Amino acid sequence: MGRRGRLTAEGIEQSKPNPKKDRWLSDDIGERNAGRLLVRISPRGVKRFYFRYSVPGRDRILLSLDVFSYKAKAGAMTLAQA
Repeated sequence: MGRRGRLTAEGIEQSKPNPKKDRWLSDDIGERNAGRLLVRISPRGVKRFYFRYSVPGRDRILLSLDVFSYKAKAGAMTLAQA
């Protein structure tokens, strides 16, 4: 899925897109059954937050949150807000 470890605002900001496919960053802190914060970087460079979790007996559920912004601004969210 992507890079493992804790997401940082600097790491997200500096991550470059793959021109051919989506790139995913994951906040993998090793906790099971807690859900996971993800960042999808589109080939055009748009960085969007998602939250992924599982429900027993069902597939994983992926919720789109908002576009990433390093600094707080309308129409986007910072890592702290996500």
